[in-house]
Amino acid sequence: MPYLYGFNINSIQSYIFQTGKLKEIIGASELVDYICKDGFIEQLGSYYKPEKLVQSAAGRVRYIFDDERSLQDFVLNLAIEINKKLPGVSFSQAAVKLKGDMTLQNWNELEKRLEIQKNIPITPHNPGLMIADRSVRTGGPLYKKISGEEVDESQYAKIAASHSDSLLFEKFIENTSSLRNAFSKDFEDLLPPGNDSGWLAVIHADGNGLGKLIQELLKTLSDSHPKDLIPFLRDFSTILEEATSTAVKIAFETVAKPVYEIDKTNTQACYIPLRPIILGGDDLSLIIRGNLALEFTAIFLKSFEEQTKLLFSPLAQKFNLSQLNQGMNACAGISYIKHHYPFHYATNLSNSLCDYAKNTARSIDEEGAPSCLAFHKVQSSFVGEYDDLLEGSLSIPEEDIQLNNSPYFLNNIEGIPYHSIDQLKKWLKEIKKTDAPKGNLREWLTELKISTESANQLLDRIIQVNPKYEQKLGLNNPFPNYRPLKPKSKNQLHHTHIYDIINLASL
Repeated sequence: MPYLYGFNINSIQSYIFQTGKLKEIIGASELVDYICKDGFIEQLGSYYKPEKLVQSAAGRVRYIFDDERSLQDFVLNLAIEINKKLPGVSFSQAAVKLKGDMTLQNWNELEKRLEIQKNIPITPHNPGLMIADRSVRTGGPLYKKISGEEVDESQYAKIAASHSDSLLFEKFIENTSSLRNAFSKDFEDLLPPGNDSGWLAVIHADGNGLGKLIQELLKTLSDSHPKDLIPFLRDFSTILEEATSTAVKIAFETVAKPVYEIDKTNTQACYIPLRPIILGGDDLSLIIRGNLALEFTAIFLKSFEEQTKLLFSPLAQKFNLSQLNQGMNACAGISYIKHHYPFHYATNLSNSLCDYAKNTARSIDEEGAPSCLAFHKVQSSFVGEYDDLLEGSLSIPEEDIQLNNSPYFLNNIEGIPYHSIDQLKKWLKEIKKTDAPKGNLREWLTELKISTESANQLLDRIIQVNPKYEQKLGLNNPFPNYRPLKPKSKNQLHHTHIYDIINLASL
């Protein structure tokens, strides 16, 4: 009797971003990608049959076992192997017995069982004795010393894995062996050569409505051609990964690679100005030099739309699925940080920015949420969720003013109170000119928090002295739109784009 088996790595980002050392982050991301692809196949050994592999990406594996015995052997051995190679990672395993071909009901039942397993508390791997020495950064029991630092077993595994650090790069760079010395090992490596005080950016991007889309597609196939469920899922997973990787490749070659080539001509010791952390399925997380982040993200979002539309077209025809003809959209969040800023705060902020962008996009079109991005430049010692910022430091509640204009949309959409990424880039081009009134506009933003009346007088003087920037920077209408604090909220606020462009101009 065949079984549909599922394996999930739970809380991938928590595992990868557990510490603030780039080497450990790199190693963790390499381990996660390995265990869900080559490592899983190696562990299957003689049980492996390519046609039985349904899905393998982004911390998720789905496989069809021919019988219960082979399933039991594998499940036990995999748990042992993961505790060896990925100590400290949380994972779930579950299986569903199949009576003939896999059905949509089988698929949904497996997802339900995996979710239940995820919520069952598990005994921590190697908790250690109370008297054991501990790693200073994680609190885990001391395993070894590396370069004088005491590390736990999980840290040690991540550091060891970071030495083979080209796995994610190989998804969008050909011949990575010639660039091994150009892969960054520390956050400082991502900054411009000779500049230790620059800005970095953490980008998190995610496809819109993937779960809902898959459910719709499986329902259509289940009603018409149930035997096609497994071939479709296999093809869909492979194509989606290819589309995401190709979109990253296009953005890399357009934005980051030319900068690396210029750096290389000026100094011998330089690094590619980005580092991928998660790249699988429709998920992307990476660290990049701050002044490259906006353009990189915009090109990625555009290319993701184009590639999914292009690559899904044969799949749509093969399985007669019209829902795939338009491809997919995606949203992204960008957090701008200094290299010494606690990295897990930055990743949390990028995720919440992406969620904010997604929620806004869904409020515009629930079925076809348009691509957009939101960003924030961290200028305080601690930053929580983006919603907290919107209600805190970015808000002037007495005047119903919000100092943000995100999200910015990839394409112009008539009738919505938001701007496009292209419009943002036009404002940035103007504000970066040497005679642009950057200092005066910073003063205006400060004055807004004190007195809107005096701020209005100041803005009139700025326009009077700088008339050519009245239209170019939108100074004639610094609060161009009313819109909710949150999607579907009743409170309408004044939003300004000035804060955004002033912050981005100084990257």
